[in-house]
Amino acid sequence: MRFTRVTLFFIAFIITLGFYQLARHFLADVEPQTFQATEEVMVDTANLLAELVERNIHEHEFKTEHLREAFTGAHQREIKAEIFDHFKSHVGLQMYLTDKNGIVLFDSDGGRKEGEDYSQKRDVKRTLDGKYGARSSRAEEDDSASSVLYVAAPIGDSAKPDGVLTIL
Repeated sequence: MRFTRVTLFFIAFIITLGFYQLARHFLADVEPQTFQATEEVMVDTANLLAELVERNIHEHEFKTEHLREAFTGAHQREIKAEIFDHFKSHVGLQMYLTDKNGIVLFDSDGGRKEGEDYSQKRDVKRTLDGKYGARSSRAEEDDSASSVLYVAAPIGDSAKPDGVLTIL
């Protein structure tokens, strides 16, 4: 009788360990895939917006007021989107635009960052160096769940940009 109990215990232990390893493996894949999908869409969005800004600059029609009005209007829209278990009620996309020296020319968050030097921020610095620029920073230093993803795109020539457009 004792041998049967010990055998059953070890079989149950091995099965439990197998399920644990399987769950750990699958969960380890989910988070990176989520970030990859999110970042991929952000790269497309940043490059699309950078192209629009670049065309306006070349046509000498670029005015930050137009961007500000567009973002203000978008942020005031009432959205009723049910995305799986998440209810989205407003536009959360933010953007800032820097010149070739990393100085913020436009900030969609009410212009609070305008005039600040972002030349050493990873997203801006790498993009100005002709590389892919992205970073993740905490909105609140003490809150590990407050990470914000920043994805940048060059304005103009990607090897020697005239500026950087970053979305977050």
